[in-house]
Amino acid sequence: MSIYNHYQHITLTSDQAAALEKLQRFLDGDERAFILQGYAGSGKTTLIKGLVAYLQAVSRRYQLMAPTGRAAKVIHQKTGHGATTIHKGIYSLENLREIKEENHEIGFLYEYQIRNNPDIHNAVLIIDEASMVSDVENQGEFFRFGSGYLLQDLITYARIQDAGTTSKIIFVGDPAQLPPIGMNFSPALDPVYLSEHYQIGAETVGMKEIKRQDNKPGILQAANKLRQCLTAGYFNDFDLRANGIDLFNPSYQEYYDIYKTCQEAKIIICHQNKTAQ
Repeated sequence: MSIYNHYQHITLTSDQAAALEKLQRFLDGDERAFILQGYAGSGKTTLIKGLVAYLQAVSRRYQLMAPTGRAAKVIHQKTGHGATTIHKGIYSLENLREIKEENHEIGFLYEYQIRNNPDIHNAVLIIDEASMVSDVENQGEFFRFGSGYLLQDLITYARIQDAGTTSKIIFVGDPAQLPPIGMNFSPALDPVYLSEHYQIGAETVGMKEIKRQDNKPGILQAANKLRQCLTAGYFNDFDLRANGIDLFNPSYQEYYDIYKTCQEAKIIICHQNKTAQ
């Protein structure tokens, strides 16, 4: 069965078709890691949905995960397939192990260990919103997940460095999104970083053609304009213009009337807590 069978009901963009061709070769080949990058609205989620349907059809095990509960919920709602957080997927949350830490103020930590998954041998791990996956140490005062390095633990769990398995991992995300806390780039979407730190070769595919058409054209256009500025490192020509649809620049007197007309969930954000208060 071909992966293309699960996309016959839609018209793929040229970027999607090229990404799908490389994704099929990856699944059939010996490579262990794949990076699918794409602009907002370029159709990454559409590819994930068809990919999972294909894996189900060929009876290949998979796990669909995301860094946060919110991201896991969104990918579940958009694809119709079950998804969990990375922490829930790769760590054993039932058992805690006490470890001694000589340099720790308290002297000990409780550690959630990496889950031993006997079904990982030929599985495909799909990590959505991978731009947020960190590879700097992160632990609480009393508790730590695995080594404390999420990307490292994810690779350990996937066993893609183990010659005795045929498991694979697919990182999906947008490198122009917010990087992980404590880092100024997204290591899971950086093939050079994966090669240098984990000796993992990863083919990278990028999708730039915008597919999604919704009722918020201004926000989408502004996001892509900002991406271009991030790529160029030049922001002088960034201009966020009101369009009367989804971008507004009201006066203080007009603001509340516009706010009241919006029936969706609303939130006010500002630069400082003092301002918010």
